[in-house]
Parts: sequence; structure tokens; C-alpha cells
Amino acid sequence: MFARLLRFASCLVSAIAVPAHAGDVPVFAQRVTSSAKEIVSYPVGNPSAMTVVGAQADTLVGMDFNPEATVLWALDFTTQQIGTVNPMTAVFVPTATLQGPCCFNSFTIDPVSGVFYGSLDTNETVYSIDPLSGQSALQGVAAAAGWAISALAIDCNGRGISSASNAQGDERLFRWRVGTSAVLIGNTGHVHATSLEFDNADGSLYAWFGTTTSSTHAKVDPVTAQTSQESLLEGRYRMAIRSACPSDRIFANGFDPAP
Repeated sequence: MFARLLRFASCLVSAIAVPAHAGDVPVFAQRVTSSAKEIVSYPVGNPSAMTVVGAQADTLVGMDFNPEATVLWALDFTTQQIGTVNPMTAVFVPTATLQGPCCFNSFTIDPVSGVFYGSLDTNETVYSIDPLSGQSALQGVAAAAGWAISALAIDCNGRGISSASNAQGDERLFRWRVGTSAVLIGNTGHVHATSLEFDNADGSLYAWFGTTTSSTHAKVDPVTAQTSQESLLEGRYRMAIRSACPSDRIFANGFDPAP
């Protein structure tokens, strides 16, 4: 699968050079307001400097870049299709219809292995997804039993982070790896996370929390779940941070020394 994926991705490489350091890292996101759906871009950590790329009518509920940070992938919730988004025109091009359980509401790409992972909108399970066939396979859990995942992220050392809520409306962050049980991190103090993303250039974790009316953007500590640098903006957001993993931040066994 991965050889096919790499060949396919090479045909879709953006003409924009990959940023050299964190200060140059751009974020691409779908913003949904009461009057518009559009792809926007802003410098990582600074959504107040947002610019509009173009209109985007699809309902994208997951976005992430491939490991080389050259191809922007997205998941369309309404059609349950996976595909690519052109970061210069905002055009979404489906590559496959998702097969298996419904409905996938978030996904992330392992920035080292390139494996696509997705979660449903009803429980704690996580699946791998083949972006060219749409086939999915159950891989395990990314939250505690009885919690429904709304956002996923994976860092350069294979550490997964999820945001999930329970039937009472409580929301928590969990740490996960395929093949192991999810571990509770804590409470961010926010509800309805729509997006979690690591900036692979420096390991920072960012999130969007909110509804169609307004959302809070924040930097999140992946160890304590504490948030900082918060800002409130109109709309609901799903984002992807365009940065690749530096070689000195990838461990040979795929695990950070102190998970």
C-alpha cells in the first residue's frame, strides 16, 4: 500500500517549498461559518493573521499532510470520501470512498510511517485507512471505553493524542499507540475539539475547540492537557500544519524515550 501511496503522492507534490523552520510553517484549515465554507491559511500559532485560499463546499472533518508535507489530505464527512486538497486553489479531489464502518469523523497521518488513521463519531476505536482504495482496518483504541473521539494527532515519535467526550458531555485528552491501551492525559477546560495537530518542526500541539458560531484556538501541552495562547475566532475549523519531521526528532524504534 505504501509504495502505491508514495507513487501517487509524488504526482501531487505542491510547487511550494516545505518550510525550513517553525517560523515559516503555514497552517491550512477549512473554516465553516453561517455564511461560508472556505479553505484558509495562517502562520502556525497565529490564526489572527488568517487569509482566505478559496471557497470549499465539501464538509471536511479531517485534514493532514503526508510525511513529506507536500500533499494535503482531507476526509469529507458527508460523502465519506478521502482525497486531496490543493493548497493553492482549495479544490478537493476524492481518491476513494471509505469502506467499512460509518461514519469516520476525523483522521491523522503518522508523520514518519505515512499510515492514515481514522476514528468514528460514536466510540473510542481507531482504524487504519488506505487512501487509494478506501479500505479500513480496526487497529485498536485511542480513548477509554465509552468515549467518542472527535480529533486525532500523531507526533514524530509515534505518540498519538486524541480528544474524546462521554455521554455526559465531558471531554478529555488521551494518549494512545496502536496495540496498547489509551491513557488519560487530562481536561483541557474546553469542549468539542474539532482539530488536533502537531507542528512537526518543533513538536508543539495545537487545537481548535468550538462550534459553527465561534471557536477557540489554543496551544496544548500533550503531557498535562493544559492550554495556552488562546484566541477566539468566528467559525468552526479543521486544520493541517505543513511541516515535516526533522531527522533528529525521529527515534529508530518509533517511540519517544519517555512517553
